[in-house]
Amino acid sequence: MSQHRLSRWQRPPRFLLGLVYMAVTDDLTLEGVPEPLCDPPDAALWARLPLQAVLVAWAWWYTDRSSSPE
Repeated sequence: MSQHRLSRWQRPPRFLLGLVYMAVTDDLTLEGVPEPLCDPPDAALWARLPLQAVLVAWAWWYTDRSSSPE
């Protein structure tokens, strides 16, 4: 399996796991972010997961080389 295909399979799960980690972790510190946005509500962190999943799927589809003409 080529390096490109391998990284293509590894990135989406890692990205989504990072988003879930942000939603469940209480000790998350955001540096360099304006004060009102430093502590987002839990509902906002969970609500963004479906949108992020759709964006990851779109990026996955967009970078799929098997369907591109060569």
